[in-house]
Parts: sequence; C-alpha cells; structure tokens
Amino acid sequence: MVVRPRELPGRDVIYSLQQFEWRFQTLKRDGEQLNQIEDPGLDKSATQHRFTNREHLHEAERRLHHFLSGYYTFKCLVTTLAQSVPDPVCTDRLKYRRDNFADKSSSRVILGMRHYVQHHNVLPVLVKNSTFSKSFPRYAINVDDLHMDGNSYRLPQMVIDIGEHNDGYDYFYESVDDICIYPFEIIAENWDDVVDLRDDVYAIVRMTLQEELDEYVEQIRELKRVREELRDEHEIFDDMLQELENEGVLPSMRELLTPEIHDRITEDDCS
Repeated sequence: MVVRPRELPGRDVIYSLQQFEWRFQTLKRDGEQLNQIEDPGLDKSATQHRFTNREHLHEAERRLHHFLSGYYTFKCLVTTLAQSVPDPVCTDRLKYRRDNFADKSSSRVILGMRHYVQHHNVLPVLVKNSTFSKSFPRYAINVDDLHMDGNSYRLPQMVIDIGEHNDGYDYFYESVDDICIYPFEIIAENWDDVVDLRDDVYAIVRMTLQEELDEYVEQIRELKRVREELRDEHEIFDDMLQELENEGVLPSMRELLTPEIHDRITEDDCS
C-alpha cells in the first residue's frame, strides 16, 4: 500500500514548523526595522512634549505595533505546533518551553504591551528627555498609562493555576521599576530569548519525533526525484501535476521542505 506524504504523521508537524519558521524570519526583519529608527530628536522650542517630532513618533508607534503583533503570533505558533505533534511527551515539552519563555520579565512586558494594543490600537509612546543623561531623548511609555479597565489583561493559564497574581497589569509589568518602559530596549534585550526558544523548539521536535520526521523527509525526497524524472520525460507534466494536486492526489509544492526546516530536523544536522 502506497502512503502519501500528506498522510504521514510528520506532515502536520512539518507544516506547523514551516509556519513557525516563517514567523520567526518575519519577526527578525521587523526587529531589524525597529533598530533602523533613529533616536528621537527634540526640537529647540521651550515646550517639548510627547508630540515633539510627530512624524518620527508615529513611525515608531507603527513599527512597534507591527512587531508586537508578530511577537504574539510567534508565541502562539508554538502552541499550534504542540497541538499538531502525535507524541504527548513532545506536546508537554513544547508547552513547558513556551510558558518558560512567556514568563520571562522582558517577555511579560512585551506581551503586556501587545494586550494593550489589542484593546486600544495605539500605544501611548512618548519622547522622554533628560538634561542629566546623554542617553536621552528616548522613546518611552509611562507605565501608568498602560492601565486598562476590567480584566482586559488576560492572565496566562499557568499563572491562574499557580494563583500568585490576581491582576493582569501587575503580572505583566511587575518587573518595571521606573515610571517609564523603554520598549525598544526591552525588545532588544529579549531577542536572545526569542532565538533560544526557536532553537529549543527544533531540538525538542528532533528529540521526540525523529523517526516520523525521517520518514516524511524520505517520502518528500522520493517525490521530488519522481517529479524531476517525469518533468524531463513529459512536456505536459506541469499541467498534469497541477491537475493531480487539485484532486488531492499529490501534495502541492508548498508542502515541500524549505532549506531552513530540512537542515534543522534531519539527523545529519544533529550529529
């Protein structure tokens, strides 16, 4: 009996990994775009307030909003991956690693800002200046401005289970010991944790699902080989292939492994 690649248990895992890797790469680019924003320059007028250099401020808000949305999706895709794997041990390890990442102080602040943006659309970013430090002006957010009514800040389930926090605002921002949050600096500080999470996700998947992944990779290699042979032998192959894909007989080319995924899940890369 011939087993199609889409019927193998590793197929859903590979698909989830592709989404996860794509989000990581786009998040990386979003972070690089954040770093390209120059430090805010204050004008020389007597009244310097949060809307000084309005154009730069709005661009900072826009890029920050975009990054926060991608960051939240990146974390959620670990959950998607955990739910797609056939091994409960792998599921538990992925969720544990996700929770460990989300509970870091810098991750909490970033996810807290994401909750605020979800309800208010725009973060209350301001330009903070100081005559006592050369590190200013800087983009900042007054932490008191991040209060929201009711239960708008949703506590993670793991926090609810432990019962150490009753208020979402306090949970997300308890590590902030200043009147302001400096979002760009927090994101830069947290980036190594993002990279570590990505690496650990691949390590967990390899450790627990190597047999399923190897079987799927081998099927994909064989499929690619057959496709290349048919393309060489039949001029109408592309049309025929499209028809088969539409009928669900063959997986589409989108299902074939990207180099990033292949290199991280094959045994050759683990030695």
